Amino acid sequence: MPDRRLGSPHQVVYFANHLSDPVSAIAWTYRHLSSSQGIDAIQALESLPDKIRQVLAEAEAIRELAVKYGIRPGFLFFGTSVQLSIALEGALQAEGD
Repeated sequence: MPDRRLGSPHQVVYFANHLSDPVSAIAWTYRHLSSSQGIDAIQALESLPDKIRQVLAEAEAIRELAVKYGIRPGFLFFGTSVQLSIALEGALQAEGD
């Protein structure tokens, strides 16, 4: 797995200058991908609006789950890979309530 830490001072300056541009920030993050992997990543990003619409269409079902489980004194959050950050955020939000 490639080392994704910022190495040279030039990399740090480049990254800092492009934080405000989301496309550049994404390109910087995924700069080690092959062309086909990059195309897959772009296609996945392009499909996000449709996926967000699908989730929003399920608002009533999500509301029902919130009512059902929101009153529980404890809840266990699981997640691996990308879902780990979602699980951690869920646990943090539940702790704050």
